[in-house]
Amino acid sequence: MILSTLRDLSSRYEGNCQEITHPDQSSCIKSNIINIWYVNIQCLKLYVPFFLLIHAIQGNFSLKSLVKDVSRSSLFLTINCAGQNVVCCLLYNILGVMYKCNLSINTTIISSLLAYPIETRSRQRILMPYALSIFVETIVRVFVSRNYLPSIPYLDVLLFMLASGKICGRLSTPVSHRGFNDTIFSLLTNPMDILRRNFFPFYRILSFYLHKFLPNSNILKIPILLTGGCVWGLLIGLSYNIVTLIISKVSKLLSGSKEEKRSKRFNFHIPILLAAYIGLFQICKHILRNVTPLSDTISGLLAGSAISIYRFPSLSLYLFIKELLSLSKTLMHSGYLPRIPYFNYILYVISSAIQFHCVVFEHDNVNPGYMRFLTTYSGSIIPNLQKYF
Repeated sequence: MILSTLRDLSSRYEGNCQEITHPDQSSCIKSNIINIWYVNIQCLKLYVPFFLLIHAIQGNFSLKSLVKDVSRSSLFLTINCAGQNVVCCLLYNILGVMYKCNLSINTTIISSLLAYPIETRSRQRILMPYALSIFVETIVRVFVSRNYLPSIPYLDVLLFMLASGKICGRLSTPVSHRGFNDTIFSLLTNPMDILRRNFFPFYRILSFYLHKFLPNSNILKIPILLTGGCVWGLLIGLSYNIVTLIISKVSKLLSGSKEEKRSKRFNFHIPILLAAYIGLFQICKHILRNVTPLSDTISGLLAGSAISIYRFPSLSLYLFIKELLSLSKTLMHSGYLPRIPYFNYILYVISSAIQFHCVVFEHDNVNPGYMRFLTTYSGSIIPNLQKYF
């Protein structure tokens, strides 16, 4: 294999599970109970404010529904994270030997197989592309660090442009179902459509005055569309910042964190990025609408270049992989590709397993944000493994 970290997976270690995964506790049972309790508390601190806000936005004030959502997601993350330690101890006690693969790949395969079906299908459709994008990002980092692949500048910008063009092009055609990404991009690029579908009386009043006072000249409309798009982008970006700030503050309040207030600062990176993206999209669409039927696709592609202002490599890769998976699903339904049973399930398990293996043995090439997330929500297993290796 090219990856040296995937060689000798059957190699043995002289130590036992206590020395490697829970050196502070001699008992596997006691160690895992403590770890499961810690991870579950961390999951509740994460999901309670998150789902409270989601339900408030949706206007869903059902306590039963809130408890169900929080419980399912917390159980999913607890099994996925704390399950690593449990499975590692079980495998050692069954086999009597500690193998390299049982510290990373095998433990994650088993815990992921158990955890993934717990989540709802709607959240599974978000989780799988996320796990796959993190896995691909890590593998690319490993390949680049070993000089098997060149480092391509602005690759993330190109991927975002391609994903943006495909999503915006799809929004211009009637579809029976729109996913989360489609809803977000529709909100960004066509707020009038959102008003028409959800606030029709307000839409009628606004469209009447817009048509009445907008100039007839196409050239004069450009600065108006640019200004309106930028203002809309700023409003969406500021709203996003406020929401994430509230979630962060509530999470810190629940956790009793005494970190400095400067650790989470209010910045204008995302509002400026969204303002540039929506402004570019509106101008390009206005210029190209009578030139080509692919005006939405081309406008989305060109507007995607705005992400070079404030780059999100993980987001770009996630959206690109999401669109690739959507395309593969369409090709499967059309008969151009063979249908694979439990396709999402298999991809999630494989991606999570190899990713966790890289977290243990290749942590220098793992996304720092993802590493912090795992360290926080995995309990003691990752710090102990990193100390040992």
